[in-house]
Amino acid sequence: MDIKSLVVGTFVSQVLFVFTKVIFLNYLNLENTIISGLFFVLLAVISIAIVRRMGILNLFELLFLLGVWLVFSLVVDLLITSSFTGREVYAHLSFWATYLVILLAVFIFHKKSHVEARKARQ
Repeated sequence: MDIKSLVVGTFVSQVLFVFTKVIFLNYLNLENTIISGLFFVLLAVISIAIVRRMGILNLFELLFLLGVWLVFSLVVDLLITSSFTGREVYAHLSFWATYLVILLAVFIFHKKSHVEARKARQ
């Protein structure tokens, strides 16, 4: 991972996360289990698609990326998402679960360096 992919991936992910959160938290009923499940699956798919395009990540790069995305997500949600949805969004458990879903999806589905090294040896 280089600095360009980190900056571009972080920017694109935050824009898509905000758009998705505003749509689902503000306009759709998250009390419905199907819509709530679709919300979390969509966030996971977005994060997986972006992190896979960032290339092969070793463990330290992955942990750095997770930290950067978490900090930026918290700040962007405070500044932008809450201005569209209101501050009461912080009282919902589904809002806080979005961070866990995104971080777990990135951790599980990133391109792992040891897997790519094993493929190259064969």
